[in-house]
Amino acid sequence: MAYLEAAYLTGDVQRYELSKQQPVSIGNHKTNDISIDEADVELMHCRVSWNKTGYEAVAAGVEPIDVNGNLVQRALLKSGDVVRIGTVDISFQDGNSASSPGAAKPEADESQEKNDFGLKPITGELPSFLDEPDETVSDDARKKPPAAPKSKSPPPEEPDDVDEGDLLDDEPDEETDNADWLDDDEDDSGGGLSGLDALAAESRVDTPSRREMPDREGRRAPADDESPDALSGDEEPEEEQGSGESLSDRLREAVRRQQHRPGEEDSLRSPVVLGLVGGAAVLVLLGVTFFFIANRQTTQQAYDVAADLLAEQKYAAAITAFDEFILVYRDHPLADEARIQRDLAKVDQQIRGAVPDWTKGLEALRNYINEHRDSERFAELESEVRDRAAEIAQGAAAAAGRSFNRDLLEVSEQALTVFSTYQDDAKTTQLFQDITTTARQSTAAILRNETYNAELAKLDQAIQDGQPMLALATRRDLLTRYPDYRGDAKLAAKLQETLETERSLVRSESLDRTALTDEPESETPPPLTLAFHARSETDAVSVNEAVCVVAKDCCYGVDTITGRPIWRRVVGLDAPFFPVRESSLPSVVLYDTKRRELVRLNQNTGELVWRQPIGEDVSGAPLLHEGQIYLTTRGGHLYKIDLQSGTASTRLTFSQEVTGPVALTDGAHLVVAGDREVVYTLSRQPLECIAVSFLSQKQDSIETPLLTMGPYVLMVENGSGQTAQLRLLNASNPSQITETASADVSGRVLDDVVIRGRDLFVPSTNERVTAFTVSDDEGQPPLVLGPGYEVKGAQRSPIFLTTGPDRQLWMASSALRKLQLTADALEADQAEQAVGISSQPLQYTGGMLFNARRRPFTDAVTFTQRDRTDLSDSDWQVVLGAEIIAWSATEDGEPSLTCITEAGHTFRVREKDWTAGGFLDEAADRVPIDDEVTDPIIAVGLDGGKAAIAIGGEEPMVRSVTQLAKLEGRFPLEAPLQAEPAVMGDRLILPVAGKLQASYGPGLPRIQDFALPSDQAETSGWRQVLPVDDETVVAVTESGQLIQIRRQTNPRSHLGEVSRSELGAAVDVTGDSGEGTLVIASADQRLRLFDSANLDVKAERSMEQPVSGPVWLVGTNVFVETADAMCHCLDAENGLQPKWASPLDLSGSFVADRPALVGDRILLARGDGTIVAVNAGSGEPIAQLNVESAVTKGPIAVGGAWFVATLDGSLVNVTQISKPE
Repeated sequence: MAYLEAAYLTGDVQRYELSKQQPVSIGNHKTNDISIDEADVELMHCRVSWNKTGYEAVAAGVEPIDVNGNLVQRALLKSGDVVRIGTVDISFQDGNSASSPGAAKPEADESQEKNDFGLKPITGELPSFLDEPDETVSDDARKKPPAAPKSKSPPPEEPDDVDEGDLLDDEPDEETDNADWLDDDEDDSGGGLSGLDALAAESRVDTPSRREMPDREGRRAPADDESPDALSGDEEPEEEQGSGESLSDRLREAVRRQQHRPGEEDSLRSPVVLGLVGGAAVLVLLGVTFFFIANRQTTQQAYDVAADLLAEQKYAAAITAFDEFILVYRDHPLADEARIQRDLAKVDQQIRGAVPDWTKGLEALRNYINEHRDSERFAELESEVRDRAAEIAQGAAAAAGRSFNRDLLEVSEQALTVFSTYQDDAKTTQLFQDITTTARQSTAAILRNETYNAELAKLDQAIQDGQPMLALATRRDLLTRYPDYRGDAKLAAKLQETLETERSLVRSESLDRTALTDEPESETPPPLTLAFHARSETDAVSVNEAVCVVAKDCCYGVDTITGRPIWRRVVGLDAPFFPVRESSLPSVVLYDTKRRELVRLNQNTGELVWRQPIGEDVSGAPLLHEGQIYLTTRGGHLYKIDLQSGTASTRLTFSQEVTGPVALTDGAHLVVAGDREVVYTLSRQPLECIAVSFLSQKQDSIETPLLTMGPYVLMVENGSGQTAQLRLLNASNPSQITETASADVSGRVLDDVVIRGRDLFVPSTNERVTAFTVSDDEGQPPLVLGPGYEVKGAQRSPIFLTTGPDRQLWMASSALRKLQLTADALEADQAEQAVGISSQPLQYTGGMLFNARRRPFTDAVTFTQRDRTDLSDSDWQVVLGAEIIAWSATEDGEPSLTCITEAGHTFRVREKDWTAGGFLDEAADRVPIDDEVTDPIIAVGLDGGKAAIAIGGEEPMVRSVTQLAKLEGRFPLEAPLQAEPAVMGDRLILPVAGKLQASYGPGLPRIQDFALPSDQAETSGWRQVLPVDDETVVAVTESGQLIQIRRQTNPRSHLGEVSRSELGAAVDVTGDSGEGTLVIASADQRLRLFDSANLDVKAERSMEQPVSGPVWLVGTNVFVETADAMCHCLDAENGLQPKWASPLDLSGSFVADRPALVGDRILLARGDGTIVAVNAGSGEPIAQLNVESAVTKGPIAVGGAWFVATLDGSLVNVTQISKPE
């Protein structure tokens, strides 16, 4: 195989194999195959390539190449040929020749040294004109011979002394004498050469050798025997010597002076010579022509080299090549194109390289525009600008999204501005939109990454600060915004770190706090509770077993056989859970929200077993497990309390509220749910947190207790709307609880889920029940949706479920229903019973179901017993928690108190009853009310132990109540009452919509109603009717009108308007009347005192705070409660001037009823159960007691005693506070 072998001055030799398909380039640029980094070597000096007959070396630029010492433009190489490039000798070997590149060439044949013309001198001596110098030839020209061609072979040896005569062939010696003719003209010549010899000499002087040709910068290269100093700038150009005649003149003179022998032909005029001269001239012209053609081709070749490099995307080399081209051919027409292509290459070098630099690319593009914008061709170049600008805009925008670099977005925007400047068609419009889209996507990606990094930093900071819940909330926010980060490894690692931090924050402390076993000392005698009880069978005997009922703020024990209430305990409002029953005593565990303590009671007697102060609100029902109680609180605590002794042994503290402790089937662990994000696994012995599992539940979404089901724990999470999700948790590995299945249900789950066997029943709002099948069998789905049941005309009611055999289910909600589960249905198989809103869980004992409900018109609890099989009617009924809404005392005969409850029951309470305390469960009477009635009962106490009751519904009416608490009379109403009736003599004035009716009956003739104008009746109802005297009342409308109404007889008996007063503001609270005076408060914080005879204003006062409760007139004192929890006492006789103000100490406390004036003290009953005696003149507290339960009425005096009524319908004797100490 043919190859090139390059020998360097250093002695190194490198070999390069040749291919017929691929040329070998040689030059000083690094992209060449053979790179020679020397100043006199072109960028690409030559190429060696196959030309179908052999390997040929071709000059690539203007400089020829040296082949075997000869300067040529191209040469067909033979084995052993040497090409010199700079200082490097490159030999060619065809792979078949044995000769080495360094072998010397054969000596030149000496015969070649001889003159080819075969001429001999005429004489043995040279003519004299050959010896004498020609003044027209310079000394240098005479001394300096033409440079010999370079050759690697040594030149042939020349003789030391060469006679010019030897240059001619030998001729007969006799002819030498004929040379004398030359002497004749010796004087005319002036010395020196003449004729063609002189011309030849001149040509040698005037025509420099190739070695003396100037280089590309105009400098002449030194000859071999000439130092570089000879070419210094001081050298003056040679001037012609002599007369300055032209060459043609001298030629003619030489010819003229030429002497001829007789008969000799003039050789200069020979046709042969003249033909040779003409041919030479033609050859010269052809040479010049070919020189310019070759030079032009060489220029194109140089440009093509740069263009090829650019096409090959060798941008740096192309830029250098174009720069070289422009430097050498700055005036060539291709120079402008080279500048354009060079500047484009600078742009492409930045944007189309392996690692694009869009910023530098944009800068290069701007330079390109600035450089060529004034060019006549710039219009043609706009497409190049547009394409590059679009490429930069798109590339920078995409790169910004990948590298999250906002600076690149700015580059993209600037490039897009350039692109927009040269946008010209629909295609570029679409491209503009594509770039804009990419920029938007990258902006979103950058924002996403910035958010990620910022949230990750927040998360780290929260962990460092010991706030794992904040860290989890931060994580939730990030994943809510960018869900695709759920699989992020960093977030996963941070999650584990957060969970471990949360576990480490759970603190365990030993309490060893013993329980209390004595009851709190009562400040009042035992109360008397009014409870309606009815029983159909009287022969059933009690077995002294009780079930619990919770009504209002009390818990009751009711006999399971007779239905009679046995015990009552005040436990406060809003109990966090229904009493939990345990069978060992039996007993119940409940929570007293008033005293904030956990209490254990004997279920059958209500006696205290123990009470353990907790001091904070409880978050859910406790877990009773293996003799221990586990109780969670809203303060983030879990207490471990011994069931038998009540001793609190251990307390865990969490970073958030926890609820729903359940025991796992391994017996060694508990699970509690955090209010958000996580659940905690606890060991029982010792009680400590061993693991935290992330389940991502939202805050306040867990509203029902956890439920264990074999290896599973069920957690129900309510969504933001009317949906909930069942999440089945696998707790087989307590250290890592994971979700194994989930299912959605319609509605929110607020009540306990129940399970029996594999059947799971889930109650949800809108009175729905959904059945599921739960399985832990391998290969079976763990949670399968089953049929559901939904009540038609559903109401807002809690749902309490209990299960039974044969897939039976009892549901207590707006009624009591029995459901049956089949393979494809959950249906009611009995008619609904016990209509009313269920108030507590169903209880089952002795084959009977015990159900508690509130009827639509009352908040009292009706408690009944029913057979579980057929839901047949109860044998008994008891109504508990019925508030006393009206009462009237009488001293006639035996002192007594007639009481009306919200459930429509009337009681006559006598001294023996309130002295004994306990329960009064025999009502004097009851008002029959249908379950369809939803309007609350309105009642008012009258003088002498009498009262009146108004019932709403489709047939509203008023019933009178006698001194014995018996119902009598029936007065129909046109509509339900809007306010309490008022007494006017022997009549009741009844405010109904738009009218005031006067009651009538036997012996009482009918009186015509008073009617409001229709426009007022539609816009305003009655707020109150105040009695004035036996003939007059004052009616107050909600819109702020006072209307004095009087019974008139002309022309017939009717109620007529006497006078009217406009308050200018609405009336939101009731006023009072007495002793010819009315007191009314309006919504504009103004309190007015009116003369009841003519409605003239007697006094007026603006309160600093809105009036928040009823206004009472007691003697000459006006009592006003304001929104800042203050009770103000004003002087009615002194222009409503303040007398004193007493704070209502507890938040949410209020004056429950009309204060009572007892001597020099005033008794105030507060809603929180506190009774206060204050000095009537100064308001200074005198005495105080607490009745434990919330107070709704009183004080009232009867039989020398003072009583208040509590929320659950109990009478409490507070006489002791009315007496001086």
